[in-house]
Amino acid sequence: MLDPLVSATLELLQAIQTHLRPAPNKLLNIFTVRDLSQIQQGLLLANPETIKTQDQLVRLWCHEVLRVFHDRLADDKDRSWCKQLVKQMTEKHFHVNFTETFKHLDLDGNGDIDEEELRYIFSL
Repeated sequence: MLDPLVSATLELLQAIQTHLRPAPNKLLNIFTVRDLSQIQQGLLLANPETIKTQDQLVRLWCHEVLRVFHDRLADDKDRSWCKQLVKQMTEKHFHVNFTETFKHLDLDGNGDIDEEELRYIFSL
């Protein structure tokens, strides 16, 4: 799983740096290689005995990406774009269906995992 983790994270950072440029009303939109180390650190802190399946690792990766990038975004439009990017990277690099991987979070049963439902990524 090392190759998909690295390639997904790098591509995600490049897309975020391109799309989410700093602006006067978006001062926290400065994303660097340091953010990658925060994601890696979060992955490395996981207990190997609790991450036994690919889906669990994908959920952990998504959690770390959302923690590092999504939580810093200033408006709903950027947060929605980031969630779609995470979904795209998950499906492209890990070859899993994002909605299926996170179906346990679909609290309203609409078939889509929205930003509010993603907040419960490890609580259910």
